[in-house]
Amino acid sequence: MTQLYDIGDALLSSVTFEVDGATPSGPKVPTNPTQVTARIRRPNGTLVDYTQAQLTNPSAGVWRLAFVPTLPGVWVVRWIGTGAVTATDEKFYPVKPLGVEGTGIAYYGFAPSASDRDKVRLLVGDTNNAQPLLYDAEVDSLLTLAGDLTEAAIAACLAIAAKFARDIDATNGDATRPFSQRAAAYRALATDLRANAEALEKGKLTAKAAAVPMMQAGGISSPPDFAVGMWDVPGTVLPGRERERDPRAGGYEGGGGSPSSPGIEDGGSP
Repeated sequence: MTQLYDIGDALLSSVTFEVDGATPSGPKVPTNPTQVTARIRRPNGTLVDYTQAQLTNPSAGVWRLAFVPTLPGVWVVRWIGTGAVTATDEKFYPVKPLGVEGTGIAYYGFAPSASDRDKVRLLVGDTNNAQPLLYDAEVDSLLTLAGDLTEAAIAACLAIAAKFARDIDATNGDATRPFSQRAAAYRALATDLRANAEALEKGKLTAKAAAVPMMQAGGISSPPDFAVGMWDVPGTVLPGRERERDPRAGGYEGGGGSPSSPGIEDGGSP
C-alpha cells in the first residue's frame, strides 16, 4: 500500500547509485557519480533544483535530500547522476490535504479492471500520479452522484474543465501554460463520452429490435398476452353479452343458436 504523508512532515528522499561488480550477475557496488543533482516537482507543477552542495552523501553511492511538503498532492524527487555513474531515478511522495484522514489522496492504481475509481481516471486521462487532476474523494463523490461509470467520467471532465477555466493562460519565456485550451479540451471530451454512450445505447436497442423478427422467422414466437374470453368462467354469461356464446361451449357469436339451429344472422327467426 502506498504510504501517505501530511503537509509539514519532514521528508527525506534517498537514492543509491550503483555500478556492476566483478561480474554482471554479481552484487552491485555503490558508487558516487561525478556530479549529482536533484529536482523536486511540486503538485502544482513548479520545479525546484538542488545542486550537489545542497545534498548529503553519508556513504559511497548514497545521496539524500530533506524537504518539507507544503501542498497536497504528489511530490516527485528526480535524482540525476552523471560522470562515473550515469543514472536517473524518481521517488514519489503523496501528501494528503489538511484535515483528510486515511486515503484522501489522488492515486491511480493502474488496475481499472478492479477499481471503478481507476476506470473513471482512465476514461478522463487522469493517470499521472505526479500531476493528478482529481482527488480520490472527488472521484468517489462523482461515482456516487452519477450512479454510472460513464456519467461519472463525464462529470469528472466537466469538473476538471471548471478547475482550468478559473486560471488564465500564462507565458514565461518560451513556456506557455494554456489553461483555456485545457478547459476546452475536457469539455470536448465530455461531449465525446456522451456521444459514445448514446451510440452504444442506440446500438443495443437496434440489436434488440432486430432480434424480434429473427426469432419469429425461426419459429420462436411468443403467444399473445391475452385473448377475448380467456378469463370467463365456463357456463356464465357476462352482462351485455347475453347474445354471445363461447364457440368452445358449442355455440357461436351473433345468433344465440347452434350449428343445427341457425340464429338471426343466418336467416333464422328470433
